[in-house]
Amino acid sequence: MTGFAQARAELATPGGALAFTLTLKSVNHRFLDLNLRLPPGLEALAPGIERRLKSELRRGHVDCMVQFDQSPPAAYRLDAAMAAAYRQAWKELSGRAPDSEAHPEPEAMLAVPGMLAACTPPLLGADATPGKLPSGFETALGKAVAGLIRMRQVEGSALRRELESRLEHLSKDVERIAVQQTALETALRERLRRRLNDMAVPEVSAERLAQEAALLAERADISEELARLRAHAGQFAATLAAGGEIGKKLEFLLQEMHREAGTLLAKTGSGSGAGLEITEAGLRIRLELEKLREQVQNLE
Repeated sequence: MTGFAQARAELATPGGALAFTLTLKSVNHRFLDLNLRLPPGLEALAPGIERRLKSELRRGHVDCMVQFDQSPPAAYRLDAAMAAAYRQAWKELSGRAPDSEAHPEPEAMLAVPGMLAACTPPLLGADATPGKLPSGFETALGKAVAGLIRMRQVEGSALRRELESRLEHLSKDVERIAVQQTALETALRERLRRRLNDMAVPEVSAERLAQEAALLAERADISEELARLRAHAGQFAATLAAGGEIGKKLEFLLQEMHREAGTLLAKTGSGSGAGLEITEAGLRIRLELEKLREQVQNLE
């Protein structure tokens, strides 16, 4: 499900408080896929952020981005070993005694590549606990997660109405098929009679015709499939009404309904009027199930 939320706060660092903005973005995804983008120096917070997000969210591709309002103070590190080697080489080249107090110009030393390197200043105190979020950061993350969930809930409410509407269309087609079931049995009996006549079969007794027609009707009996479709549709509606983490349960129900619809179509592949109407209704059910499945994959 899609969503967007931001929260602003300050992070206490050894160099002073730094204001930052925490942004959460979410788009549809069948599973929970987290992508963290943290400034250098805050990498140690990643486990704590992931743990908090996983405790609140179940699905979606979620981007979590932290940006400071201004860059942290720059810090540089002098390569002491390189500096000592440079001084030693300078004395040897200048003919000075190794214990001489003379030194090369600092500007010349700093011009040597690698002598001075920028480094990330410490943003977390030495007493910071690995995996534990600083209080200010944890508060900002909590506000952002709450805002993201609220936005996703608004989308979820609209999606629920869409699912209920499609489920209603599906249920109506199930009942249309149930109405045509008796007509299908009559059509099968008549088709059998016509075939026997076309094959110039000697007059068949009414009892034998009834037996053969009963066998055809049994093979085309869709009572169980209709009962299971009704039951699954009822469970689907009840699960939607209950709310909570329902995405995976609804996916399972749709999978079962798709299987029943396929069996129903396989049993009723008749060109008769009733069979044709059942086939058309069954195909509409399959189409609604596909549309429902696409939407349900976005639900938690």
